[in-house]
Amino acid sequence: MHGQTGTARPAEESATAARVVIPSALAGFAGGRSEISVELPAGGDAGPRSPLTLVLDELRRQVPALERRIRDERGRVRGHVNIYLDGTDIRELGGVETVVVPGATVQIIAAISGG
Repeated sequence: MHGQTGTARPAEESATAARVVIPSALAGFAGGRSEISVELPAGGDAGPRSPLTLVLDELRRQVPALERRIRDERGRVRGHVNIYLDGTDIRELGGVETVVVPGATVQIIAAISGG
C-alpha cells in the first residue's frame, strides 16, 4: 500500500500486546528504544489482560537494566517514577494491580530533579 500515514502499528506489536513508552532519560537502558511491546497472557473469556505488575515483570525480563530504575528491591514503583495507563496516573486507578488490556499504552515517566 502506498500513501500510508504514520498511524500503523509497529510490526512487532501484536493484537495481544500492550505498548510501554520509555522516557528518553531511560531509553539508554533499553538499548535506545523508546517503545517496547509487551505480550499479555491469555485471560480466558475476557481475553488477554494482566495487572500492571505482570507487565512490569515482563518488561524486566525483556530489558533487565530498566528494572532498578523503575522499581525498588521489593518490586515497588520508585517514588520518583510515575506510570500512566492510557493517560491516567495508576495512583488514580488500582496502582500496580490496575488491569492492562491489549492495545493499552503504559507510559513511564521518571522525574528529573535539579537545583
